[in-house]
Amino acid sequence: MKLTPTSDSPTSRLLTCGVRRQASPSKTLAFAALLALTAVIAHATPITVPNASFENPTTPTGGDGAPIPGWVFNSTSGNLYGTSLISNSFISEGAASGNNYAFMFNDGSGKTDTITSAASLGTIEANTCYTLTVAIGNVAGSDSVSNHFPGNVSFSLLANGTAFATDSVPNGTVPDGTFENFSLTFQTPSSGSIIGESLEIQLASLPTPGPGAGPAFDNVTLDATSIAVAPEPSTCALMLGGFLVLAWLSRPRTRSARIIAGAFSLAMAAVTFAHASPMAIPNASFESPVTPVQSTTNDSLIPGWTFNVPGGGEFGTQSISTYFSSPGASSGNNFAFIDGDNATAATITSSASLGTVTASTQYTLTVALYSTGYGYAPISFALLGNGAALATDAVNTSANATFTDYSLTYESPASGSAIGEDLTIQLEATPKLPFGYAVDFDNVTLDATPEESDPPTVPEPSTSILLVSGGLLLFWLMRLKLTRA
Repeated sequence: MKLTPTSDSPTSRLLTCGVRRQASPSKTLAFAALLALTAVIAHATPITVPNASFENPTTPTGGDGAPIPGWVFNSTSGNLYGTSLISNSFISEGAASGNNYAFMFNDGSGKTDTITSAASLGTIEANTCYTLTVAIGNVAGSDSVSNHFPGNVSFSLLANGTAFATDSVPNGTVPDGTFENFSLTFQTPSSGSIIGESLEIQLASLPTPGPGAGPAFDNVTLDATSIAVAPEPSTCALMLGGFLVLAWLSRPRTRSARIIAGAFSLAMAAVTFAHASPMAIPNASFESPVTPVQSTTNDSLIPGWTFNVPGGGEFGTQSISTYFSSPGASSGNNFAFIDGDNATAATITSSASLGTVTASTQYTLTVALYSTGYGYAPISFALLGNGAALATDAVNTSANATFTDYSLTYESPASGSAIGEDLTIQLEATPKLPFGYAVDFDNVTLDATPEESDPPTVPEPSTSILLVSGGLLLFWLMRLKLTRA
């Protein structure tokens, strides 16, 4: 006789579970969220810096100028550089590592001494956040403020030998007798002139008024964090729509409800939320070098910028606190200036490309400006594509004794000759005869906002992973429902 289980028998319940078992809505959504998270988590990857703590050679070289593997010293003072024992010169190692540290003695007036990584640390990657950390030491008993130890110090990331990111530490910042960590972070654009260039590190002893400066360096580290996997706004919309669809499909619903959920998902997938993304501008507030400098001839005096001041006009940087009772819209300690009486306009232009012009994008350039005396010279500021003006605005600043923000907006077309060109910034002082000009600049910022009608044409890797994962989940759920039926 054939056994036919009744609806209430254990066998019936067992068979029913075998046919109808499926994931709960909460487990399904949790699994989908886990897949989404694995697509967007970014990890910092250490970049190997040869002889990062100056432990080679094991026996310190002293100040005889002997070669230090992995590093190139450029000292204006001759051979006053090398390595020394941390235990001989410091009360506490602090952020230092190992036994040795590197030092320089910079007693050249107005000179800069440098230590540069000898070999490339790799090529500069797009959409990557680089974090450079350096332990800077102040020799025990040096009294950093009066004796200028370690002095004014800077540390930079270089692209083929040219600084694209720099931070500085003023004299007196590091406590006496120990090392402290200082870091700079730079986020590379998706494209531009520095992408693919050789990456190097440079440590510098900057000009310091008074006696010679003696900085100590140790434990140099560099991390790279890829940011290309972060979801685009449209990806977030897809995720939200997908999760809503999963919520509907994971519960007993009518066919019409599933149709509504699917339509809602398509609507969400078509939405692209516009968001402003700040673009990195090297030395945007003219804080490098720390100590203000000026010249009539050195066009590359200020890292990240090129000056073009005809007729012997003076230019460079000055201290905000020295000349302004209120900083206004300025930032940091320094500002850039141009003083001259020539009839030809003077300009300051960003030295390197800030990236390439992207289609259907709104760019907003903002500059803190002040025109001192001389009839308040007209000032213009522009966005350039391959050196030609894409958008320009001009103002006549008033005598308000502080900096004021001025902005211009440029909307790139969906196509055209400007798309893909190198994007740079130019600031200009126009003479107002017979007075000449005296113009101050600071706190230059540039934001890029994709237009809502311009969704990404090529999915990011995270987008592709999310779409595939979502499709597999939907397929699995629908198969389970068909099995139920």
